[in-house]
Amino acid sequence: MVIFDVPEAERHVRDTLRWILSECGFIMLQKSVWMTRKDVVKPLCALLQGAKLDRWVRIIVGSELKRAQMRLLLTRINAAKQSTKNLS
Repeated sequence: MVIFDVPEAERHVRDTLRWILSECGFIMLQKSVWMTRKDVVKPLCALLQGAKLDRWVRIIVGSELKRAQMRLLLTRINAAKQSTKNLS
């Protein structure tokens, strides 16, 4: 997963970054959050460093959560929120 935050003043950089990610087979989840199932960390890092884009970009490598794991995680998050509300 690639997450980036490029300043508005650097709009052309954002557009270029989105084009690069699209060309590399990434799928846009949000305008600044892209993902792929391909193992492209090393070449992507090299490309971003070469293009001086790495200062605005974070790459997250992980495994996909299964539906049951996701439901459990969301249940725990909601329970934590509810207990926080009850303390106020």
